[in-house]
Amino acid sequence: DFGIIDKIQAGTIGTCFLLSYAIGQFINGQVADKTNPKNMIYTGLIGASICNLAFSLSNNVYLFMAIWCINGFFCSMLWAPFVKILALWVPKELQNKYSLVLQFSTPLGIFSTYFVSAILIKFFNWRMIFLFSSLIVLFCFFLSFYVFTKRKDYIIAIEKENLGCEKADTEEPTKKTNKSTLLMLLNLGMVSAIVGIFINGVFKDGLDLWIPTLLIEGFDITLSQTSFLTTILPFLSLLGIVLTKQLHVKITKNEMVTNTILFIISGLLFIPIYFILGVYKGLFVAFIAVIILSLVMGASFGINAILLTYLPLRFVKKGKTASVTGILNAISYLAASLSGVILGIVSSNFGWSSTIIFFIVLNIIGTIFSIFGIKVINRYKEKYFI
Repeated sequence: DFGIIDKIQAGTIGTCFLLSYAIGQFINGQVADKTNPKNMIYTGLIGASICNLAFSLSNNVYLFMAIWCINGFFCSMLWAPFVKILALWVPKELQNKYSLVLQFSTPLGIFSTYFVSAILIKFFNWRMIFLFSSLIVLFCFFLSFYVFTKRKDYIIAIEKENLGCEKADTEEPTKKTNKSTLLMLLNLGMVSAIVGIFINGVFKDGLDLWIPTLLIEGFDITLSQTSFLTTILPFLSLLGIVLTKQLHVKITKNEMVTNTILFIISGLLFIPIYFILGVYKGLFVAFIAVIILSLVMGASFGINAILLTYLPLRFVKKGKTASVTGILNAISYLAASLSGVILGIVSSNFGWSSTIIFFIVLNIIGTIFSIFGIKVINRYKEKYFI
């Protein structure tokens, strides 16, 4: 079955998903704030399951692109509703804990995907990966349906408590404000959040895509050695999420202060990479580089957690939690769809040392905008967000 598509076509299929997902986040984040989030989750899971099944049965590259584009839209129905559920259906004293659990889903999902895919492709073929994915997503649908149905009365009671009102959104959709979410963010001075998530999307997803090539070309190691070393990345990314939660909840208590610290740490970590890249070769040096890059990825996952989970929770009483999540997540994935091309051009034309400088500059810009956003959070956190 191999040879159906080439690398360029494979990249195009991935881009179709990312762009569709980004557009879907803009749309579905707004819809989620006006509807019961569980219905969007049901629709997204069933649609994604069907798309994965269809992909496993297809043979035409243009059909692959169409299916994966549709799949991206269905998948965009999941994150914003889950953040809304976190805000409304989880007791406030447990929200920080479950925010951490929600953020763990991404790196654990990435690791599980690589691990299970390697096993399935060894014993079966690529089609089995998508068939298995279809079954897993379908199982998640039935599990969600069971949990939401069984806990219906509890959900209504907790939502009333969190909103401080007599009627829950599950009984009547939220209609707090019709103001455009994007305009609302801009009027509140939240440009720092928009710029921050865009920058983070470029270097987080760009790193994820290009780290193997960086290791092979920059440190002269083999593909098998690279595959082994990159298995470290998800585990230290999880550590970054844990430390970010502790930093934010127990120390800074301000999203932009936390982001400022994370952008500074990330930028500083790139400096030793710059000095060893191309000068020192071999597996040991590559291992040191991977440890450092894993910490960078941990910081970037931390920024994601702050801007896509913690910040949107501040908008719960305005009925904009899912909308804010959708807008910021859409910007993140638009950046992700551009990151591969941007970093490919920079690394091909100017080399990996220049690419590292580019990463450092991105972190400096992120730091500057985060600093500007600190006063905004302090100014509005009592009057508007909470």
